[in-house]
Amino acid sequence: MSTITLFEHQKCPYDELGWGPRHPAVAQIERLNQTCGVELVRLGHNHLRATQFVGVIRVGETTLQILPKIDFKGSADAQTDSIPYRAALGSATRNLLYLLSYTQDLQVKEQDVSPLLAQRSDWFELLTRLFALNLHRLIKPCYYPHVV
Repeated sequence: MSTITLFEHQKCPYDELGWGPRHPAVAQIERLNQTCGVELVRLGHNHLRATQFVGVIRVGETTLQILPKIDFKGSADAQTDSIPYRAALGSATRNLLYLLSYTQDLQVKEQDVSPLLAQRSDWFELLTRLFALNLHRLIKPCYYPHVV
């Protein structure tokens, strides 16, 4: 399973992904765009481009995660294994979690986020882990009432 990370409005050539315009993932993204009635990801002749939407799209064995391009540290255009790029990923992920916690009443605690950002996880894995942590906090008093 591979993960492709883009920031809002960022462009990625198909050849960097090992794709072509007829790749099955491109067809799946095109169907998704049609089903939603909006362009979640803009598909060009030789590239794809993230639009203003952020989140996770799973197409076949590939996860496409789109992060917000607001007030982040580092550089989204740096080499993917560089410190500036990893700083941009961590900062944009932290910003998106903050926005989700603010708008959707998602309980996100800093001590939960820091270890998750240290790992190389995609958004689906990150949100699954946060869900599990919150669920554990909720049921823990039922099983261990004497533990505070």
